[in-house]
Formats: sequence, C-alpha cells, structure tokens
Amino acid sequence: MKMKKWLKIALAGAVALGLIAQPATAEALTVQEVQDKGEIVLGTSADFPPFEWVKMVDGQETTLGADIELAQAIADELGVELVIRNSSFDSLITQVQTGKVDMVIAGMSYTPERAEQALFSDVYFTGTNYFLTNHDIAATIQSLDDVHNLRLGVQRGSIQEALLKEHVPEATDLTMIPDNGDLVQSLLTNRIDAILFDHIVATQFAAQHEGKLQIVEGVEVPNGDDGGMSIVVSNDSQELLDVINKVIGELTESGQYEAWIEEYIPQIDQIS
Repeated sequence: MKMKKWLKIALAGAVALGLIAQPATAEALTVQEVQDKGEIVLGTSADFPPFEWVKMVDGQETTLGADIELAQAIADELGVELVIRNSSFDSLITQVQTGKVDMVIAGMSYTPERAEQALFSDVYFTGTNYFLTNHDIAATIQSLDDVHNLRLGVQRGSIQEALLKEHVPEATDLTMIPDNGDLVQSLLTNRIDAILFDHIVATQFAAQHEGKLQIVEGVEVPNGDDGGMSIVVSNDSQELLDVINKVIGELTESGQYEAWIEEYIPQIDQIS
C-alpha cells in the first residue's frame, strides 16, 4: 500500500512538473516553407481502392488512386515534389499533428473530435456506406435491424466505425482492424460476418472476390452532413489549407476528381 501511494505521488509530481512527455505538436506550415523544402509529404493509408491502394507496377510497389492524383495536383500547384508515406489509418491524425507528414488524404471525414486536433479542408467527395458480406448472410439482411446480431467489422478510426456505433448501437460483436485488406481477409476466413465500407470501396472488394462476397443492396448508412472526404493539415496551417481548397474547388467543379475514380476502378486487380 505504501509503495502504491508513493507511486501515485511521484506520478502526480511528474505531471505537475511536465516531466511526462506529451506528443510534440507541429508548428504551422506555410506555403513558403513547403516550397523552400521542395516537397510536400502525404500521409495516407493505401488500402482504400479506388481512392488509394498499392499495386505492383513494373515489379515495384506503387501507390496509386484518385486521392494520389489529388495529392499530385496539390504538389503541382505548389511547385514541389510529392512524397508518399503509407501508414495505418488510425495513426494519420497524430502524424500530421506532430509534423511527420504535411497533409493527410485517406478518405478521411470530418468529426468534431478530429477537428480539435487538425484542420479539415472543403469536402472533395461524398458517398454512402454499404455492408460487404457473403451470399448466404446477404440473403438474411433486409434492414439495419438484421445486422446487430452479426459479427461486424470496420476499419479502426474510420468514419464507418463512428457510423456503425451510431446506427447499430445494439451491435455486441464489433471487430476494429486498421487495414482494410486485413478486414476483408477476416471476412473471407469467416472470422467476421460483414464489413461496413464506403459504397465504392465495397464494390471494388466485391468485384475482386466475385462469387464469394457481395454488397447488401438497399441497406445503406449515410455519411451525414459532415461525412464527406476531406484533406487534413496541422492546426494553424490555414495558408496551406487555402491552396488545398483552391485545388479541390477546381477539380470538383470540373468533374476531374470523379473522372479519376472512374479511371482507376478498372485498374484494381491487386492489393498488396
């Protein structure tokens, strides 16, 4: 008991003195600073086809997709090189907070909790969400009331995780995995029964595993008012965000971003 009391006092003193390390917070990143270093570092989670995924091209692993084209357009606007760092989805906010990456593009949606940690751009794409499952289970699902007893899977830290908890609060068996490819493998090996995905992403995984997996049509979970995809930068980096929003505005108005989605859908034949 004395030892536990001593430990509590020591920890309290360390907190008071600031001796327990806190995550470093990135300084505001200006456009001039990005241009001076000659590169902008993109943080992404490349397991989200056709937005971003890894494919073997000429014997080399290559990150490609509509979000990568968007990132390249931002780099071109700034006149710098694009550097891509592929990481776990649930680590991306921390990485932009600490300056390990300059921006995050990974199908990420605004939430009030995330907005306390970083700045969000204008929305560049809005979709909806469907369940991916096998044929037998799909035949049993007519509404959201039919999924709460299933073993459900979702990408950890994603907007789909929050939506699943909101719209299926009765769910008692929820598996959260950082990597979407691992989620699909869990579904294929009968460790989970269904996954909530963005509709386009679910369509691609179903096509890759034709005959084994399918989308549950007619049972959807909308993203909500703030649920579209945005780009994330560190707090106070408003000048950089202004450039990003300019590029988003041009690409969405012209229809180029959706054209990239359509361009990359036929190329999804392998996920590393």
